[in-house]
Amino acid sequence: MLISTNPANVTLPTNFTLHALSKQDIWHPPEVPKGEEYNSPTYYVQYGPMQKFKSARVSICDMVGKMQYDQAGLIFLVNSQGLKDEKYESWFKTGVEIADKNSTAKVMAAATPPGGFSDWGLFPLPSLNTGCIDIEVQREEGGPGVFIYLHDGETKSLTRLVTWAFQKKFDKMLGVGAFVSRHNWAPGDAPFTGEPNYARFEGLMIDWSDWNGATSHYHV
Repeated sequence: MLISTNPANVTLPTNFTLHALSKQDIWHPPEVPKGEEYNSPTYYVQYGPMQKFKSARVSICDMVGKMQYDQAGLIFLVNSQGLKDEKYESWFKTGVEIADKNSTAKVMAAATPPGGFSDWGLFPLPSLNTGCIDIEVQREEGGPGVFIYLHDGETKSLTRLVTWAFQKKFDKMLGVGAFVSRHNWAPGDAPFTGEPNYARFEGLMIDWSDWNGATSHYHV
């Protein structure tokens, strides 16, 4: 996990791959088994001031998972205290997910507001699938929301609006990171064992506005 007070000073490899064993997810319905709420591997997390965030973008490539709810993408930890005191009470995520038992992949977005429970939305993948899904998350200019887009060549499609993420009362930190999950497991596998789900991430970009007196960029 990575922390930085100045994103312009961060250097990471161009590409990276994340793995998740069985029974690992980021998900909070009203009733959930203990330990299942937030236990997916989440890496390359960068914390910055909530109200300085502009956008984030990444390509998610060659996810191997074909089991229902296998997923990989970006996670946003809203109004966080930072890594030391992180409780994961409020977050949203987006990426690619296997939506059904027929191994149908979709663009996924899920969000958990403060004191609330997770919702879930799906959007079709591009018809011409190159193996990489290009996701962009962009803050609503002058408002409390955040837009989630799918890039397909020259086409940019809106897949989701999270309305509450950047309320003015949120004055702490935003954590931005990459994750993979495998919610289920194969018959006979004990939890946290078996073949992992994994995906490759390319070209991660996190942009912050006028932080430390200048526009800063974090590109992996």
